[in-house]
Amino acid sequence: YTAAPESGLPASATTGSGMLSILGGTYTGYGSKSLAANAWSVGGGWVMDVNAAGYSNLKFSAKMRSSATGPGAFNLQYSIDSGATWTTIEGSDITIASTSLSDTYSNFALPEILNNCAFQLRVTISSAIAQNPDKGDFASGGTSNINNIAIIGTTSGEGGGSTTSTCAAVTP
Repeated sequence: YTAAPESGLPASATTGSGMLSILGGTYTGYGSKSLAANAWSVGGGWVMDVNAAGYSNLKFSAKMRSSATGPGAFNLQYSIDSGATWTTIEGSDITIASTSLSDTYSNFALPEILNNCAFQLRVTISSAIAQNPDKGDFASGGTSNINNIAIIGTTSGEGGGSTTSTCAAVTP
């Protein structure tokens, strides 16, 4: 993984208890109010280390964008064995259709197997097609961005009831 450097990022992007890394791409900076990367390869993407101990009913949200020559197709994958094995989450395939940030994943339900455990979640480039299909395959200089990453879940309250709270804020 190539970890995004902590210097030069706004304070709100450097708090929390998760870790965001880049796999198969190069961190290019903080732009368009999001983390940017290029020089992608199929199978690359953003990898998050999450500790969901004590949380269930997990949901993932993020905003994404790609330049016209950036990657256009993504999906979510998880690993419960430190990245040795990755499983694609059914129904997580998305197509980036804009150069503007938009809610690409909004409270997307994560599999029950991830409840109450530490895991890795990655937003993976699933095909070589560019965000603008007229451009063909994405280019080395094509950029993708991600922001507003949230993983929420339900935890038991003191009275036995359930409350929803942030499971792990993800830190770039």
